[in-house]
Amino acid sequence: MEHNGIQGQVYNTNRLGGFYMYHFYPDRLPFSDGRWEVYGNAFFEERRRALADYAAWREWVAGYGVRVALLHHTSGESRMLVPALYNDPDWSLVYYDFAASLFVKTDAVGRSTPITFSASSRILDADVRPDSRFILSAFYRNLGLDRLLLDNLERVLPTGHNARNVLLEMAGIHLRRSEFAEAEQRFHQVLEIDDHQTDALRDLAFITYNGGRYDEALAYSSRAVESNPGSVDLRFNHALILVAMGREADAREQLNTLLKIDPGYTKARQLLERM
Repeated sequence: MEHNGIQGQVYNTNRLGGFYMYHFYPDRLPFSDGRWEVYGNAFFEERRRALADYAAWREWVAGYGVRVALLHHTSGESRMLVPALYNDPDWSLVYYDFAASLFVKTDAVGRSTPITFSASSRILDADVRPDSRFILSAFYRNLGLDRLLLDNLERVLPTGHNARNVLLEMAGIHLRRSEFAEAEQRFHQVLEIDDHQTDALRDLAFITYNGGRYDEALAYSSRAVESNPGSVDLRFNHALILVAMGREADAREQLNTLLKIDPGYTKARQLLERM
């Protein structure tokens, strides 16, 4: 901010208030800091309403003359504010690092250069702790930058930190992008860590079913149902695979078991009626 001549009242996520005050006091003050008791109930009620809707937030902070937003990647409000500010032509992303992002009103960016992500964008490159990569992942996740998120998670994998959940997220991204071979590879890596991981088994059943590999799909689906026998959705999917294999009697048995668990499961009744 100092280097680029960025001026104006900041809106900051709470955990950055003390950091901002440490560097700028008394010339600049944060919007809020950890001393919740000094603000009063009326302020927090305004804040609650503003953070429910971006238009309400814009109107709220305009009343305080806010022209800068300093947002920690993992703060709850960043999930709404980061993509909204990035896509708002009145605001520009001018900086981000492994902890936070900085948005500035477009007419007040000073000497900074707005950041626009594209197909050629690269992840931040530095030798940092896995924790820092996880925090940065929240930023890419909030913006829906799947490719950068994948690249960032790839950097975490060799450390072994939270490997199962990292692999699950990577597999889910590949599945969402219809990159089925890559998703299948990652789900297999999950099962090497936890061979009863229900989400991996369920999605491997989906991938192989859609690929016409019914025997494999049935094997994965059987393991998924075994890992979570009370899940009616898993049992319904299992029945669909059995129908595709021409095993209607087995499918009926599965559907009837499902309906004992949840008699109101409409899709199961409809499938039984069509069989």
